[in-house]
Amino acid sequence: MPFPTPKTAPTTPPITKPAPATAAPEPKQGTFEAIVKPKDLDSLLSELNTPKQDFTPKEPEAPTPGSDTPEAFAAGFFDDDEPTGPAIDPTIARRSGRYIAKTVDTGIGFLAATISKTKGDLKKYQATPSELNDLEEAFADVAQEYNWNIPPYMNIILIMMVIYLPKFKTAFSDRIDNLNERVEKIEKNQKS
Repeated sequence: MPFPTPKTAPTTPPITKPAPATAAPEPKQGTFEAIVKPKDLDSLLSELNTPKQDFTPKEPEAPTPGSDTPEAFAAGFFDDDEPTGPAIDPTIARRSGRYIAKTVDTGIGFLAATISKTKGDLKKYQATPSELNDLEEAFADVAQEYNWNIPPYMNIILIMMVIYLPKFKTAFSDRIDNLNERVEKIEKNQKS
């Protein structure tokens, strides 16, 4: 017996093969896709299997004094063989040594007076005039040897430190004295 066929059988669309791949449209100029073009899997695998190139960086060149690189600055600054630039005048070296010596002397005197908590007297912690002269000569010799030419604006800063640093110590000592006097007055008034 034959199978009955329905009068209205559903129809299926015919199976069609996909259209052959067409080339993708070219990406717009300047976009990320234009710079990095997608590749198919075979080309990526072939790139991964290619032998890598040997890359050995070349040795860095020695910096030349006067260039703007930090290495050139350090090479010129720490070079013990030759001083950089023209030799400075001995009077300038002497002036630089004097300012450095005064600054060091005042700084050490200030630090020592602060540690001892004396009332603004730095003189007993500072160098004597002959010791200060020896220190000036030593700094002047170093300035002459290594071409330390302290610029004028640094001289101003150093002189201001020498003059005003001890005055701050005296001001703080005076403030403490004033506060102690006020406390004593308040205590006397409370007792009476």
